[in-house]
Amino acid sequence: MRTTPIFILGTLVLQFTSFLHADTLTFQAGVFSHSQTTDTWLQGAVGNADHDTNSVIEWDGSDAGGENFLIIRFDDIFGSLPGQIQPSDVITSATLSYTSIDPGDAATVNEIVIDWSPPSPTTFNNFGATAGVQPEDYGSEVGSALGATGPQSIDVRHSIEQWAVNPASNRGWIFRPTGGTNGAVLRSSEATQTTERPKLTIVINEGAPPPASVLRGPYLQRVTADSITVRWRTDTATTSGVRFGIDAGLLTASVSTSTTTIDHEVALTGLMPDTRYYYAIGTADQDLAGDSSNHFFETSPIPGSATAFRVWTIGDFGTANSSQALVRDAYYSYSGSTYTDLWLLLGDNAYLSGT
Repeated sequence: MRTTPIFILGTLVLQFTSFLHADTLTFQAGVFSHSQTTDTWLQGAVGNADHDTNSVIEWDGSDAGGENFLIIRFDDIFGSLPGQIQPSDVITSATLSYTSIDPGDAATVNEIVIDWSPPSPTTFNNFGATAGVQPEDYGSEVGSALGATGPQSIDVRHSIEQWAVNPASNRGWIFRPTGGTNGAVLRSSEATQTTERPKLTIVINEGAPPPASVLRGPYLQRVTADSITVRWRTDTATTSGVRFGIDAGLLTASVSTSTTTIDHEVALTGLMPDTRYYYAIGTADQDLAGDSSNHFFETSPIPGSATAFRVWTIGDFGTANSSQALVRDAYYSYSGSTYTDLWLLLGDNAYLSGT
């Protein structure tokens, strides 16, 4: 909120109050408007290697005798268009999020102070005036980037505040492999898994943080005649909650936890055997997915009873492309409305560039 006093003849004070609009702005390639992301990695051992369109990016302290550096920039985030950071906006928080799919040691994150991309492709040899990454190519340290598997985030508020004053100084960040020789691999802005692409979330004018997003799942596991376990993953840590009921749109029962996590696991017990339940997943007080006719599970029959059941058994389906989609669609067509009681996975379920 911005307040401006106006004095008239030294006796009367009129005060006009203008309100800044609180909001959360999100920038992610292919998902939100004004979300052009430029990212690549510089390969020290192969100085002219072009990785501009790779589906993964990485940093590495020792790769075939050289170091690898990750660089990333979010373009067109400042301006006067809806969804951009306006000149009058006050930055409340700024978070850079990414998904690591192959764990490694931590990296130090710095602001880049030289222009890059163009040239395109940006390589180890043409980054900066001298081949390779030199100390004069980067400036202020932003923080440390973890290489642990799964969603990770970095506080980049200081960078965004500085760049908001001078948008031309937004040259992005460089991840330098200072934590060890074991490299980390992340999803890039070219990844087919759009929700796992690098994301910049800006809260302006005291806007509320964005709701969490479901990255994986929900998965239905360990079903019995009177229980089931529901699992899923979110991009930020939240409490866990499942609402459920025997009628779609009327989920009257619930189970929740007070602890926060990104990997959620909720056990539902006391269920009726051989019964279809509809459900929704989310936080302890907010749904994030489900509550539709497509979100349901069926409990097992009472042990010892004789009943028909269907099992779908598949294997080596890790890479997401049209072949896997054809197999899935063929099974859907064959199965029709018949419920699949068990999905058995034989192995090779996913690769670094797959699901």
